[in-house]
Amino acid sequence: MMMPFILIRKIATIAAASLCTIILQANAAATNGVNAATFHALCAALQLGDGAITIDPPIVSKPKPPTEIYTLNMTLADESWQKTLYKTGKDSEPPTAAQQPQNLHGDWKEKWSTWTTAAIAANTKGMADKIKKEHRLDAADASQLQETSVEISQIADASFDVYSAVANSEETKSDEDIIKELRDALTGDTQTGAVDTDGTKAFTTTGQNYAQACETGTTTAAKTALGALFCLCVVPNSQSNKPCIAEYTHPTWNVAGEPNSGTYASLRKMRQQRHANTISAHKVTAAVEAIENKLTGASSTAMLGEPVATCDGSNNGACIKYQNAAAGDVVEFNKIPWLEKMKTVAQWLKQREQQNAANKLATDEFDRLKRLVSKIATHATRRPKTPQAHVPTSTTNTANSKPQQETDCTKITNPDECKPDAG
Repeated sequence: MMMPFILIRKIATIAAASLCTIILQANAAATNGVNAATFHALCAALQLGDGAITIDPPIVSKPKPPTEIYTLNMTLADESWQKTLYKTGKDSEPPTAAQQPQNLHGDWKEKWSTWTTAAIAANTKGMADKIKKEHRLDAADASQLQETSVEISQIADASFDVYSAVANSEETKSDEDIIKELRDALTGDTQTGAVDTDGTKAFTTTGQNYAQACETGTTTAAKTALGALFCLCVVPNSQSNKPCIAEYTHPTWNVAGEPNSGTYASLRKMRQQRHANTISAHKVTAAVEAIENKLTGASSTAMLGEPVATCDGSNNGACIKYQNAAAGDVVEFNKIPWLEKMKTVAQWLKQREQQNAANKLATDEFDRLKRLVSKIATHATRRPKTPQAHVPTSTTNTANSKPQQETDCTKITNPDECKPDAG
């Protein structure tokens, strides 16, 4: 005899199976409200492209090169080294950059342009005295200037590294690029203003019947999120079913084919439009994930809307197919072009966030280094003065931070023989 508990469990299993069968049969046609959840996910995504779009965050500009630090460093550097970087101008003409030697590497190669620019500025008539006076170094003696130059050269090195890191980083996409890519994914209309969307670009071509646009699953059907909304919520001509909102009369598929501006106008009343909008990486990512959660796979086909064998908008189901966007019933999201475009937008926005953070960090670091330069310069005259007899003729090379090498930098033929430490 079957135990009561086992019998109860068996009855419950049979009942559940029967209920699932009834539900599946009931949902075999495009019944009222069956696509409500997917409709709202698509609407939320499409609203991202509405109205006047503001991109969050705005671009934080890259910092300007710390030219003032470079020039001060060069002003205090060993004169013989400076002369390797510029050529004296004829008569009253300003100096010019020295010709760059071949086969430079290391600091010489990386900093040649920075050094020559600073050397020209520092050796233009009257500039060295002016620069020293601006930094209150005009009263410092030779020994005090030499000690100060060692610390300034280290700051110049740090400044160069910080600036190089941000200056050589890839530029982030502009607001215009982001808006175009987003709207291309959503509606196919890439205008960047606040004017109403041209709904006739939802598919690759116009004049399509429901089967061509929604059932065949070609790239024509896969163009935009708006195209998916047409397939889920615009019912075939003469039909009266309401798959997206049970309480709302749905627009019908134009006999001459879609997308049609009149049909889009009716569809837009179901999908409320925003007049202004702010988009961020978080918002775009959330919209993509909400849509991906509604996709199903059947063999090699991905589907959005009712997961049925045939998308006809009425007797079978209101849905859209994406052929070869699934494998073994598992959806391959990257094979749905408009979803990939939305992900690209989210990635661009994340890159902007990261670049903004780097730019701000670099700017803050330059502010700190400038304050440090000011502090060092202010205290220069308070340093103990070394008796002139004990001050070496020159204790440093390029950036005043290493003992000068025996090689005369003004006469080198091999740059390896005279490497600077900083600057």
